[in-house]
Amino acid sequence: HVVRHLDGNPANNKKENLKWGLQKENCEDTVKHGNSTRGSKNSRSVLKEKDVKKIKRMLGKISSRQIANDFGVSESTICDIRKGRQWGWLK
Repeated sequence: HVVRHLDGNPANNKKENLKWGLQKENCEDTVKHGNSTRGSKNSRSVLKEKDVKKIKRMLGKISSRQIANDFGVSESTICDIRKGRQWGWLK
């Protein structure tokens, strides 16, 4: 178990803002409060959300190799997007 900050502010340690929970819940809170480093918030990300949405629309119409070349990423990145291993949370 971990301590969750219900308002997403780790500096707010008032007891009404704290709750015991599972690590999974804590990770979900991070996403809910916009504090995660998913997607383009990750400093190592080459792609932006708009790029991935465009890639998802292109899948099945254009080869993965061509998509990868167009966006400057590897074919394995395109495969991971298609299978939901990367950017799977983005609709």
